[in-house]
Formats: sequence, structure tokens, C-alpha cells
Amino acid sequence: MRGRLGLAGLVAVALLAGGCAAKAELGGILAADAANTARETSRVAVAVTMRSPGMSVTFSQTGVFDYAHSRGVLRAANGAGIAQEVFLPPHVYMKLTDGSGMLPRGKSWIEANLTSADGLGGLPLTAFPGAPQGNPSDMLSSLLGASKGAVQVGSATIRGVQTVHYRVTIDLAKAAAQIPPSSRAAFTPFAQAFGRQPFVAQVWVDQKGLVRRVLVSLTPAKSSGARAGTQISQTVDFYDFGVPVRVTAPPASEVVSSSELGTGNGPPGGGATGPAVPEGPAPPRASGTLSPSAASAAARAVRAFWAGLGANDVNAAAQAVAPTQRSCLLSAMKNGPTFTIKSLRIMSVRPNGPGRATVLFKLDARVWSAGASAPIGPTDVLWFATTEIAHAWYVDLHGSAPFGPGCGP
Repeated sequence: MRGRLGLAGLVAVALLAGGCAAKAELGGILAADAANTARETSRVAVAVTMRSPGMSVTFSQTGVFDYAHSRGVLRAANGAGIAQEVFLPPHVYMKLTDGSGMLPRGKSWIEANLTSADGLGGLPLTAFPGAPQGNPSDMLSSLLGASKGAVQVGSATIRGVQTVHYRVTIDLAKAAAQIPPSSRAAFTPFAQAFGRQPFVAQVWVDQKGLVRRVLVSLTPAKSSGARAGTQISQTVDFYDFGVPVRVTAPPASEVVSSSELGTGNGPPGGGATGPAVPEGPAPPRASGTLSPSAASAAARAVRAFWAGLGANDVNAAAQAVAPTQRSCLLSAMKNGPTFTIKSLRIMSVRPNGPGRATVLFKLDARVWSAGASAPIGPTDVLWFATTEIAHAWYVDLHGSAPFGPGCGP
């Protein structure tokens, strides 16, 4: 136990005769540490890693947070589509890296009301489908449900501070019961990432009873849109406690609400505001509406496809296409061309009927075949059709230029 425990440490010793009781007491101490930390402000660093067959991607954010008021700012440390998040309860604002292509003209921020299920409107609060949402306050709140099987694992130095390392099972229902009723609705998206089931967390706490790091891992729910076999881990570091936190909303003229996007008043990349497409097979006309999370998932499928080809890993590229078309792609690419890819930029994502979207992009690449090479792009706007199958999005080669009907539906 930590030296600071005092009387609590003596109580824990008295409970050693009943191992389960001792673990329950340790869980209570960790919950108290979380409550203690939630009164503070600090800098925060978030790293979310998604691993799926043939792919591993990490999205990082840093910022400052006032946990007592759930206010703060997170900025992306790498270009993964989400540039910045501003939390001002009950609102959250998300700025997209390529917002000019995903949002209506003149808009660069999406706003949602976290206390309303309708207000969320499919807003992707994380880079990856199925990951816990980005508010670090919710990670601390979840520790209020620390209960079953808490154990001390060892010690570690986190950002220069000595800590004790624990492993604990989190009961989200218990955590939600201890959150003020006015804040429970905002906690819901976090709980949904875990399917509301208990989960194991790794927690590091310093000698002052401040949580310094939390690490969780989960398998995304099928309804999240993540591919089968996907695993997600999230690490949140809390440091530089006591820093000032000043948060302001983005200019109203630059903001579009998630409810507006959901009604088709400005679907991501829809309508005549999208980029012009060069001569050749024309993409389908925009039809219907598309939520921000669906648009992001469609764009991720296109990125994954080209990432696989750029790595000369056709099997990885095949995982990004519709399952019925994978054998066709593998056959077509056998002993086929190779690609060197410098950059890929998603220009827009247009709805194309229920469960379908057209992704327009610019590609700066070179294709090599039979000892010769030719450039692709970078000025032309290309497009791929994408489709939703069993809650996951894939490239549809049958409807995409330049593949066309060669790979059947």
C-alpha cells in the first residue's frame, strides 16, 4: 500500500484475513483516488490504438482539462481526421482536419449536445469506431465503479513521478450511480463503447492519491462499425496538475450542428459544394443523408485500401474491400503492379443512398509494372464507392473507378 494511507492502511491489514474483503477495500480506495483527481485540473495526453488484421494505427491527443466541470481542449498530435475537440458541457465541438471537404462550405466545426441522444447525431468523438469517447473526465468517472478483484501489480515512474500500479475491474453501472444525474447523459457514450459491461483497467496512482495513468483495452461492439478482429486500447495520462484551463467555443459562423448534418441540410461533402471531378467515369450523384460517423468510416476504408497497396500488402488492401470482392482483387493483383504512395487526401464523402457513400480523394502516387512506372495524380480528383455491410464500411470495387465491373458485386 502507499505510505499516505495511514488509518486506511491499517484497516486494509485488518482485512487481510479475508482476501475478498481486502480487494473490495482497495477498490474503494481507488474510487476515492479518482474522486480526488476529479477535483483538479491538469494537462492530459490520450493515445488510442486500433489493431485489426493487417493494420495498426495510433491516434494521439494532448490538451488541458478541468475535470470538476468537464471542460477542456484536446488537440491532435497527428493527422487522423480530428484536429481538435472542445468540451463545454453540455456541448462538444469537433474540428476536422479535412473539414472543408467533409462539412458544408464555410464550416469547420461540428457541434453536438451530449445530454441528448438525438443531439449526438452520430458524432465521432474518437478517431476509431467503437473506442471510448474523447472526454478524459469520463475515464476518471468510470473509476468510481472500481470494485471487483482490485490488486496491486507493482510500481512505475510515470512522467517522472513515482506511482503504484493497480489492476481493477470497473462496474459502469456502479460508476453511473455515483455520477450526478445532470452528468449521466454525457457519460452514456463512454459506457456504450464498453457495451455497459464490466471491464478491466490498469491504473497508476501517485503518493498524493492522484491518478496519473489509466489504460483500458476492449473489443468494439458489432454495432460500432469496426471490423471483426479489431482490438482497441486507450491510454490516458494526467500530469502538471493545477494548470489554468480556459475554454471558449469556436465562432458560431464556423459551426454546424450534428442535427443539421443528420437532416441533410449540409451532409458531409454533399451537393454542389464538393470538388470538381476530372473527365472519365463520373461518380454517382449525391442521394440521401450520411452521418459524420458513417462518412468517417467510409473514408477510413479508402485510406486502409491505399495504405495496403502502398505497403505492397495486397492482403491488407483486400481487407478494406467488400468480402465478396476480395478474391477478385487478390487474383487481379497477383504478380501485378506495385504502388509508391506519397500522400492521400480525402476531399469529400457524399451519400449515395442507404448504406452507400462515394469518397472523392486526391492521390499522389506512382504505379510500377513491367519495369515501367507512371504517376497517379496529384491534381486529379478520384473516387471510390463504399458500402456498409454488417455495420462495417468497405470499398466497393464493382462501383469504383477505375476497377468497374471487373470485380463483381
